[in-house]
Amino acid sequence: MCLNTAVKGNKCSLTNSKVTVKHCQNDYDLTKANVVTFNCDDGPNDAINGAFSPAADAFHYANLYNCFFRDRGLGQMVPSVTIYCHYGPAIDNAFFDGRNIVLGDGDGNLTSSFADPDIIAHEMTHRVTASLGILNFDQESLALDEAMSDIYAIAFRNYRSPALVNQRPYDWRFGAGVYRAGKDGLRSFDNPSVRHVRDFDPLNPFDGNGVVCYIYYLLVSQHGLSHDDVFKAFNLAHFVYMQEETTFKYFGCSLVRAALDLGYDKTHFISAVQAVGISLDRCSLTGSG
Repeated sequence: MCLNTAVKGNKCSLTNSKVTVKHCQNDYDLTKANVVTFNCDDGPNDAINGAFSPAADAFHYANLYNCFFRDRGLGQMVPSVTIYCHYGPAIDNAFFDGRNIVLGDGDGNLTSSFADPDIIAHEMTHRVTASLGILNFDQESLALDEAMSDIYAIAFRNYRSPALVNQRPYDWRFGAGVYRAGKDGLRSFDNPSVRHVRDFDPLNPFDGNGVVCYIYYLLVSQHGLSHDDVFKAFNLAHFVYMQEETTFKYFGCSLVRAALDLGYDKTHFISAVQAVGISLDRCSLTGSG
């Protein structure tokens, strides 16, 4: 079972060996937060800003993310995590603090709770990446970390709802569920704010995630590869090739090598990588096998 809570009598607690959810009571001090516990028949009873139960949502999606990794044979790579929900008053954000995931409730006007599946998967991927020590989170490395978290969020969405893969047009927005109305999403793979390395600003590396996400988009939308095949290549590049000092160029080389390792036609990957301005000069493109 992926979604098992701790049960004692009629009391349920949102905790197991992989995920624990704590309630911050809209405080900023995480040390004051307690594990979400409630009468099993009643549920957590923490509805806010249009979300029925951010605590239950966070617990559900975080555990389902573990199932996503388990079903791909990667279960041991997801370390246990504590998720703090209802952080601060009307906080319009979610973040990974190096060990824990922290979720705001949104402002109630533009945004709802950040216990959204895209957000949960994004932050859970930060947890995985940090535990592996494969990026140093500086400039291009930070942009790559953000991009991989978005890409795993898209793969997690396709895992949860396989029918979406064949939806035309495919919804390339990330984090659209956070917004109550009037905004497309936090980011978009098909129209990122930065999609070419020449536009990358080292002083604002978060926007640089669009460079890598756009490669994913091109491989699916213009080269006709399946989401599953493209994700497998990104996943292999992430876990096998990426290092602390990984740059866009190193990642581009790694993605092509991963494609070769998987037996894919490298010309698609070379074309998509070069389309965002990543040079493959002096790359070893023979794969590991």
